[in-house]
Amino acid sequence: QLVNPINEIDHVPTRNVVYGVNIISNRAELLKAEELISGDKYSFIRDAYLQRREYLLNDGNVEDDFGAYGDE
Repeated sequence: QLVNPINEIDHVPTRNVVYGVNIISNRAELLKAEELISGDKYSFIRDAYLQRREYLLNDGNVEDDFGAYGDE
């Protein structure tokens, strides 16, 4: 990050602690995303690949499977 207030901390031990806490926080956020693929990782990756392929082939114009859900 170009403008990161952590970089302005002059006291090196304090800055390192803040960096460490930031890394742990980011990892905790990523664990939530990992729960999405906790089942069958192959099918998750396959479906993601096929969805991206369809998106690229159709220049970003893909129909969702939700229909008119919530469009009232």
